[in-house]
Amino acid sequence: MTFLMPYGLIGLVGVPILILVYILKHRYREETVPSTFLWRRSLKYKKHQLPFSLRNSILLLLQILAIVAASFLLARPAVTSHKTGEKIVILDGSASMAALDANDTARFDRAKTEILSLAEDADANHRVTVIYAGETASYAVYRSAVKSEIVDAVSSLSCGGGNCDIENALLLAEKTQEDNTEAEIRFYTDTKYDSVNGVTVMDMSHREWNAAALGLTAQLSGGVIKFTGTIASYGEDAKLTASLYVNGTLASIKQVECVDGEETKVEFRDYEATKYTYAELIVTCSENREALENDNSYTLYAGNSSSFDSATMRVELVRAPGLNDSFVLLAIRASENVMGVRDVQLTEGDVEDGREKHGTAEEGKVRYSGYGAYIFVGVLPNVMPEDGAVWLINPPEIPEGIPVTCGETTIVSDPQNTGIAAAPGLSEEHAKILQGMTYQNTKVKTYMPQHIEDTASFSPLITCEGDTVVSVGKLGFTRVVLWTLGDSDFQANLADYPMLIRGLLAYSYPAVFPKTALTVGEEAKITMPPGAEKVEIYCNGEQETVLDAADTSYMFHRPGDWEVRIIAKRTGESGLSEEKALSYYCFVSVDAAESNLYPVEEELSAIPLPENYPKSVFEPTEIWVWFLVALLVILTAEWWVYYRV
Repeated sequence: MTFLMPYGLIGLVGVPILILVYILKHRYREETVPSTFLWRRSLKYKKHQLPFSLRNSILLLLQILAIVAASFLLARPAVTSHKTGEKIVILDGSASMAALDANDTARFDRAKTEILSLAEDADANHRVTVIYAGETASYAVYRSAVKSEIVDAVSSLSCGGGNCDIENALLLAEKTQEDNTEAEIRFYTDTKYDSVNGVTVMDMSHREWNAAALGLTAQLSGGVIKFTGTIASYGEDAKLTASLYVNGTLASIKQVECVDGEETKVEFRDYEATKYTYAELIVTCSENREALENDNSYTLYAGNSSSFDSATMRVELVRAPGLNDSFVLLAIRASENVMGVRDVQLTEGDVEDGREKHGTAEEGKVRYSGYGAYIFVGVLPNVMPEDGAVWLINPPEIPEGIPVTCGETTIVSDPQNTGIAAAPGLSEEHAKILQGMTYQNTKVKTYMPQHIEDTASFSPLITCEGDTVVSVGKLGFTRVVLWTLGDSDFQANLADYPMLIRGLLAYSYPAVFPKTALTVGEEAKITMPPGAEKVEIYCNGEQETVLDAADTSYMFHRPGDWEVRIIAKRTGESGLSEEKALSYYCFVSVDAAESNLYPVEEELSAIPLPENYPKSVFEPTEIWVWFLVALLVILTAEWWVYYRV
């Protein structure tokens, strides 16, 4: 027992004072009186009383108890328990915790039931903290003593599809333990640990079984595609059926004997084609009951294999009349990212004031549409294309909307030493364009210096004598390359020029997805194509969100087939702009480690608090009301003895 107001105990001084009063109080003296009247009255009175010493002793005892009770009452007595029942709970929210047992109860739900039972005893000395350890660790409830609050927080939690962030969960638990050094840390999980320190591990596994499709690859060879899948059985050895579907049609089936916990490669018969849209591997087993279902299939979209490049594109090259710049054409055709080139050599009748006359429509058909990149050499389009990148090489003027102006033609004083170099301060994306270039053996006679007015949308790429001669930027989501390096032999530089063209092509037509195979919780950058206006994101056919068109990173938080549908402006057959839905796909898989229902780790350890760390201060429970009741009972008894006995 402790006292919240210990100064109230000063009232105990009244006990010795009371005893002293009893010792020093006036005593009666025996006297002789002339009459026996008072004596007879005294004898009559004493017949109705207890012996004098016993009555006074009882009164003294009751009065001492009253003083003690009153003093304790003023000192506000309280009780604390150093054997606290406080629990700091870490709940594993990883994908494997969704495994179902024979009663269709998930490991995660069993853990929640056990945690909810802790809420029944919640009070000031039995607080409960719940830390949810999904892809990131966070508090679900912090040191709560309220049952309803704990129940609501735990009931709202759901099992995730990613990994368990146990490291940060332990950090949160250790931080919470500083508020109560005697609190117990419990970890509800299905992971086995060889050793633990400072944590009580609550095993939620019930010997479930799981089959998993862990991966699928494709390799093009000799006009056929060879598919190879990776599957596994966890819990016991099993005979699995692996089915391969290509573009939605069953292509091959294989029966495979799998050893518990070991990954097995499955090679399917050759698929007699040179390309595909998507392939799917599905694993089933008729002998065992499946615990996890979201890892039984794996989808491979074209572009996920090194044999196929989803970023291939068609290029339209438009050259001014009489301009025979074969170096541009040769460098483009030599690029592995280009699927085809349409070479347009304009005549004098096609151009007026440096612009192509029929850039909008010709015989009812749009001319500049349907290509990934448009390269204009010495001429400008009447209307800028809206569905691909645009290169302007030595244009007669700078089109409206591009925040760049050009100075007068500059004549190089020493063509042998022109100082061509990469622009300083290039971003990582722009530096990648120039990767591997040497800038040697290039002679320049004239160029037009560029002056960039808005460096947020345009950036210098290559300089000559310190002036910008090649810049890159965006008009909306359309990537633009502006080239004003005039009279030079740079195109004939077989070391640098083809490398620069390949870099510019890769910059001009980036993949919407950097890859089409991801794992749950992974972020991927979504790069908007030209004309993008809106983005709709779907998972397994259900809409997840709608975003404004902008280059962004998106976290794919659950397994399945994802579609990023981009609504963009495109030129239709009528020659008018219209909205078109462009769909891009990726597959998000459960981490292979989560398919293993019985993972084993070496160590789980919380950092112990130092020995000299101050002991926890528990919230006391005040008991003054009991002393108030005792004081009233004592005073009542003292009154009765004094006046009635």
